[in-house]
Amino acid sequence: MIRIELVLYFVLLPTFLYAELPDGPTAQPSTPATNVSAELVKGAVQPGPAKTVVGRERSGRDNQLLVLTIASFASLVYDAETTRAAIANGGVESNPLFGRNPSRATIYAIGLPIHAGYALLSYRIRRGRDHTRRSLGLVPQAGLITTHLVAGSLNLRYK
Repeated sequence: MIRIELVLYFVLLPTFLYAELPDGPTAQPSTPATNVSAELVKGAVQPGPAKTVVGRERSGRDNQLLVLTIASFASLVYDAETTRAAIANGGVESNPLFGRNPSRATIYAIGLPIHAGYALLSYRIRRGRDHTRRSLGLVPQAGLITTHLVAGSLNLRYK
């Protein structure tokens, strides 16, 4: 049960923080105006040149980085939970940062700030307008995902 709560907290919470909420209902007049003259209605519409949109307007959100950040936090949860299962079955943690037998709280207390730092690093790299620099901003998140997926898969040997 705790695993599901952790996944919900660390994976879905960032999704909801970046999600766009729908607009609320707009106010409608309570009584429609029926005594409007045709001249007023005809004068209100001004024909003009059509507006053309050259490019798509960017929202302030970077969807690629958002998806990779969520995936990196999910891979952290996967690695942490398989590490705890491996330790319970006789395995030993080999990362000197965590110690030989870390608790679940220790793993998350060390892993989450590291992931937050990498997410901030990726965000800062991707702020530029240069295409190469923006592409390189995805490398830290992809590296975290790969590392945790490999480590979590190696932990499955102790099941």
